[in-house]
Amino acid sequence: MRHLDISNNKFISEISESVGQMELLLSLKASGNRIASFDVPNGLAFLQSVDLSNNQLGAWDALEAPHLRYLNLCDNELTAVRGLEQNTELQTLLLANQSKTEGEEMTKTLTSCDGLGLTTLRELSLTNCGLESLEGFKSLKLPALDLTGNSLKDLRGLSTAGVLKTLVLEGNPIESLDAVDALADVGLAELRLPEIPEAPAEWRVLVIQKLAKK
Repeated sequence: MRHLDISNNKFISEISESVGQMELLLSLKASGNRIASFDVPNGLAFLQSVDLSNNQLGAWDALEAPHLRYLNLCDNELTAVRGLEQNTELQTLLLANQSKTEGEEMTKTLTSCDGLGLTTLRELSLTNCGLESLEGFKSLKLPALDLTGNSLKDLRGLSTAGVLKTLVLEGNPIESLDAVDALADVGLAELRLPEIPEAPAEWRVLVIQKLAKK
């Protein structure tokens, strides 16, 4: 078996053992199921692409797959993503829309970006996750980053290497000039700040002044 597509079924976590026996597997598509965990202890030496979006994953732990290039974990309930350093060829990491609903209350679950700052990444999706901090992003070499719909008040941690040119921050509760100080050192070409209706006119002027000096 080289390619496996079991999307939009009712599979649960028991698929891990069976998938782990497919030693020559190149791609796995298992979106739209009820998978709450995915653990393949012995790894998959040839695996290049994994789509586990729209499941019930609560955490992502190390998957030994040295040639993995594409990982889609959107629309899950992730609270942590660990072990990506083992995926030394990973280029696309999709993590948008991490939340859990209990009763009538929906909570965004992925509050930390620890372990996500891989230098190999060329695409990273983190909209609507619940991120509260960007610590861990210093090594990122992405030209664009969309962080819409998170819980960021502080922007420390962004890479200042000059590679990041487009940054979208709409839907975040940014309210401090200290956050703008951090942005001024990044070297952006395009910036979209959230709308803050209650911010005084003086605040808005200072934002432009600080960015103009860099």
